[in-house]
Amino acid sequence: MRSTHSWSSLRYSYEDSPLLHAILPIYLDLGRRYCASDRSKRWILQLQRNPPTSTLNPAPSRLLNLPPELRGLIYHFTLDTADVTVRLPLTKNSKQGSLSSIVQGIGDPSGFFMRFPTRVPIQPLLLLNKQIRTEALPIVFQTAHFEAHDIDSLVIFLLSIGEIGRSNIRSISCAWESESEMEALWHLEGFLDNFCPRLPKWNVTKAGCLLRQCQKLRYLCLTIDENGFCYLSLDAFKADSSVTELRSLHHIDEIEILDILDSQPLEHNDLIKWLKTELQNNAK
Repeated sequence: MRSTHSWSSLRYSYEDSPLLHAILPIYLDLGRRYCASDRSKRWILQLQRNPPTSTLNPAPSRLLNLPPELRGLIYHFTLDTADVTVRLPLTKNSKQGSLSSIVQGIGDPSGFFMRFPTRVPIQPLLLLNKQIRTEALPIVFQTAHFEAHDIDSLVIFLLSIGEIGRSNIRSISCAWESESEMEALWHLEGFLDNFCPRLPKWNVTKAGCLLRQCQKLRYLCLTIDENGFCYLSLDAFKADSSVTELRSLHHIDEIEILDILDSQPLEHNDLIKWLKTELQNNAK
């Protein structure tokens, strides 16, 4: 009976499997032995004498025969109607794709080679060829919505998309908390006995710096734990590093701040009302 599992689902199921990591060196060793064998050499020689015609004479893309203006309209139409939401990987085992698929582009300041999670529907368009990727990549960031699991993921993502991504991205949502910070605090002796919710401290300066580079960012949605600041006075709230970084954003037309527990707007909180007013005034 034929399996109903697709190759992509199998790849994501076993991508970080301990069994895969155990047998991978064995397969690599077998591959080296095969490449050195007489059979492999005969196959390579035959391939050199009779190369595939599709490799030598690739079919020209009809899309590239169109005027640039018309291609731009096609890109916009395709991506606008796709209603694309890119959910950034949470961990190495995330079903959205491995974290490595995001951070591979960090070494490229332009962000041109940044890889989206494979299951994102815009990925095939960006893999057609270099010219189409050059033309379509800015439009992807202008039309798609990006969701970050926490501040740590947001920082990694904004670094990996490079100058192209940060200069074009328009819509972001993020949980305003740091998992790495919470994990570190959790292991401190006596943390549970003296636990008190607070606004995040780790990576907020980096996140603020990167968000300020997103000059076309027009929509920002933050989910925040209200218990982390409800006991603060207005002066203490203003002085918090998280709030200072958010107040430094001057180009956002629409901002939503939701409760992290029920995703409801924090419209009743006076501190959040003040913060939203500040951000709205900055956008004018």
